[in-house]
Amino acid sequence: MIDDATEHINYRPLRGHKYQLTTAAYVAVPWLEGYEFYAANRLVAVTPSGTLTIQAGFAWDGSSGPTRDDKTNMRGSLFHDALYQTLRAGLLPQSLRPQIDDLFLAMLKEDGMGRIRLRYYRLIKRFGGLTSKQQDPPEILTAP
Repeated sequence: MIDDATEHINYRPLRGHKYQLTTAAYVAVPWLEGYEFYAANRLVAVTPSGTLTIQAGFAWDGSSGPTRDDKTNMRGSLFHDALYQTLRAGLLPQSLRPQIDDLFLAMLKEDGMGRIRLRYYRLIKRFGGLTSKQQDPPEILTAP
């Protein structure tokens, strides 16, 4: 069980991404202690005590892979996507990816995902590294 976390999230469907958070959500993560940063236009924050907070307005695409989005994976996919964004931005080391994936699994279980559907988590563990690699920032464009 995850001791200190938002139990329920509120979100709405969104074009472009699939969902947008409408109220802030947080989780205390011991392995994030000592990190401090903002990401995703200040919608994602990590405090030195290890609390990850995601502000209303953050957009994400739900769960990836061969599964459907439902109440058992929305909270987990929210935190997983936010943390993967921080990996891609180089704000967290790639060595934390296994812990990020394990947090996702813990949330899936806690939120009631069945045993058979939990098998897709193996795909995240195996192929998640392909989507977590640090990326160059997008080019800044200028218009007249």
